[in-house]
Amino acid sequence: MAVRLYEASALDGVFEPLCGAPANRHLAACATADGTAIVCGESGTLLVSRDAGQSWSLIATRTHQQLSCCAIDAERRVLVGGPGAAARVSRDLSTFAPIDCDGSGIVRAVAASASGFVALGFDNALLVERDGRFERRAIECEHPLTALCVAADQSVYVAGEKGSLLRSTDGGARWTACKAGTKSAITALFAARDGALWIIGPRGLCRRSTDGRSWQARGPETRRALIALWAEGSLVVAVDDQQHVFVSHDEGAQWSAVRERTNSPRTIVGFDAQRLLSLGSTIARWTPGSEPIAVLDADRSAHGSVFVARDGTLWLAAGPVASSEDGGTWAIDGRGLAIDGRAEHTPGDAWKIAQGPGDSLVIWSRSAVVSRDRDGRYQQRFAPASPSIEDVSVASDGALAITERSTHAAGTRGTITVIDEGGTREHELENGDWPKCAWDARGALWTSGQLGPLLVSRDRGATFERVDWGRAQLPGLEKHWAGRVFAIASGSDAVWMAISHGWFARRGADGQFALSKLDGDRFVYALSEHASGELTLCMEGRRLLASRDGGRSFSARTVGEGWSIESVARARDGRWIALCADH
Repeated sequence: MAVRLYEASALDGVFEPLCGAPANRHLAACATADGTAIVCGESGTLLVSRDAGQSWSLIATRTHQQLSCCAIDAERRVLVGGPGAAARVSRDLSTFAPIDCDGSGIVRAVAASASGFVALGFDNALLVERDGRFERRAIECEHPLTALCVAADQSVYVAGEKGSLLRSTDGGARWTACKAGTKSAITALFAARDGALWIIGPRGLCRRSTDGRSWQARGPETRRALIALWAEGSLVVAVDDQQHVFVSHDEGAQWSAVRERTNSPRTIVGFDAQRLLSLGSTIARWTPGSEPIAVLDADRSAHGSVFVARDGTLWLAAGPVASSEDGGTWAIDGRGLAIDGRAEHTPGDAWKIAQGPGDSLVIWSRSAVVSRDRDGRYQQRFAPASPSIEDVSVASDGALAITERSTHAAGTRGTITVIDEGGTREHELENGDWPKCAWDARGALWTSGQLGPLLVSRDRGATFERVDWGRAQLPGLEKHWAGRVFAIASGSDAVWMAISHGWFARRGADGQFALSKLDGDRFVYALSEHASGELTLCMEGRRLLASRDGGRSFSARTVGEGWSIESVARARDGRWIALCADH
């Protein structure tokens, strides 16, 4: 499972199909300038948008030839090309007129320069626009050339088979061979506006250069061929031949996969880093979210959590235990959950983390609960005979409440254990499947199994009494999973419970429970109150609900397709930090 940490309110970016955009067409290429976009494709398809992709109109081409490449210059002149040679589009983007390409019957690629358009012919010829006509200039290269771009300094680059890469600074009159550092075919070139150059090709080939002479490997971890790339500043987006989309926010140093909602994306193009389009059988627009502040890999199935300690330090328990001052860089705590060097408590076992007394922390997994003091020393507090820990709550004075779920021949057994200065007390729970617990501000301990009664102890776990929270009032109790308690949390004057099928129970200062319906029928992964007073629910279906009025009302946010929000925390500077997992 891959794990990502995000900051800010929108937790991810995603390509979403544009309403009104033509669908079920093979769209091959797109070019943009300011707010104008030109898209071409099969059977002479040529589309124009004048509002950054919000709406589209067809340009009549009167051809059924494949249009496979296009370019638009700063004056909004358009050139398109393909097996049927090339054509211009009028400045008002309404008419289409074929042009003479000086004998080159197939145009492989086109690009716009400051002095006019250039095109790459099938026969290793550069076609240079002069006074409305194209002049043919041969390129001496023994291998077929298939890619073309014009760099920010107006140098022209062409590339192709066997790692061929050539550069011309005089409009194609003379060419210099460049060493791209690969013998693989270069299938595409991209010139960013900041001067950076990119080449892509088979087996994940992706290299970046700032001068065209020295190249650095900067590709995503894929063995598939990359077929398209777009870059703007630190943002880079790439597509492989299986239509997987990869995004980097640091010039290709780290990559993450984006779940594309369109069918078979084939290329990515944009106006700027906030306005991207992908082309497949339809057109999709990039909805940007926050950039990931850390990307971690964890080969495990357990969940994790992110936590802001009392001193403002960010802590992560998601396999390893790690800390960060700013969220940008993370230091793995090498001691993790290792107690006295015993291997059964490994750093890879960490799952949840909470504040203990003073500056101490409490960290737990399915198999152990440990405390960490301000000097980084770990001490084991609880270890069951087998991995069975379900939930842990820490009281203000450091008392621990630990719920367990174990299975045996007679069925499932749920228990809650209280550990404080007075000793250890255990209580068996009725219907104790996946029991949860929470200490409230007054020192009362609340606990319930998913289908068990809600219990409260006001004497540190010595005795428990039942509390009616209103399960009988819920509709559809005959449904599978109905009325199950998924999470319990408490604040200064309230106790909250997340219930299955999108129900939420709130106990106010008057001691009465009120039921309300949340957004949809989703399960809840985590329910937390933060130092800011805000309440959050991490829900199935990529949803994060947040409340600023003690759970009376909620606002919703959504993370990108394919990711679930495992845990959120509020940093001292006001940032939300979210731990997201790829399931």
